[in-house]
Amino acid sequence: MAVKKLFPKIYNFNPTVVLLDIKRPRLTGDELVKMIKAWKPEIQVIMVSANLSPEIKEECMQNGAFACISKPLNFEHLKQTIQEALNQSDRKSVV
Repeated sequence: MAVKKLFPKIYNFNPTVVLLDIKRPRLTGDELVKMIKAWKPEIQVIMVSANLSPEIKEECMQNGAFACISKPLNFEHLKQTIQEALNQSDRKSVV
């Protein structure tokens, strides 16, 4: 999803959790997580990456990510992480 489409969707849908790939064209996921958290700090952002180094994970977490998950995704782990993020809030929507 293009960045210019992401923020209107977040505004209109008002999700509790956003899944975001770290590697993105133009604007990286760690830059986006900072923007999302600055705009709506209550949103939990789960980052995913095929090349998740400890340094990248630490940077994303410092920028406000709830969690970072390596690809290929283990869907049970992803489900558990989403549930943990949802438990941080009374709202229950994911985008």
